[in-house]
Amino acid sequence: MRAQLETTKSPTMHPLVRTHPETGTKAVWFHKGKTETVTGMSPEETQDFLQDLTDRITQHNFAMRTSIRRAIC
Repeated sequence: MRAQLETTKSPTMHPLVRTHPETGTKAVWFHKGKTETVTGMSPEETQDFLQDLTDRITQHNFAMRTSIRRAIC
């Protein structure tokens, strides 16, 4: 673990919005616990932004519910 903390690797950059290669559908993709900064934002601004985004996208009106029924043969 100490070696991981002491590493001098450069930060990895990933897009916040990804585009599906076949359909072109765009999706927001991030891990709040692992995303340190969004380009152009401080770490604090990033965490506030991601929290606001998470609060918005997890609203009940954006949820999809499904149910699976066992087939009786």
